[in-house]
Amino acid sequence: MEEAKSETLAEARILARSVERLEGKIKELEDQVRELSRPTALSTLFRPGGNVTTRWLRTPVSVQRAIAALLFTPTMLGQVRLTRSPAPGKRGDLIERVEFRRA
Repeated sequence: MEEAKSETLAEARILARSVERLEGKIKELEDQVRELSRPTALSTLFRPGGNVTTRWLRTPVSVQRAIAALLFTPTMLGQVRLTRSPAPGKRGDLIERVEFRRA
């Protein structure tokens, strides 16, 4: 489009706006490629492969906590929250009170 010849001023303006729009789109796509090709913090903490349960149990607690902090966010799996007890004065079953809040 940058090399296209316009016959009128209106065509030149249309081409210029199209070039600007396409340049913006190209920048967005390049940013996405850069973001998707960058190794995630999770992959550096916990490599894929093998029996996940066994590897998780062998992983130091400090690393497990770091992984949980990465995953349990509003934008990922959801932030863990406990709801109020259904009956005042009683705790109720903890599993039933867990809620994941997402963005």
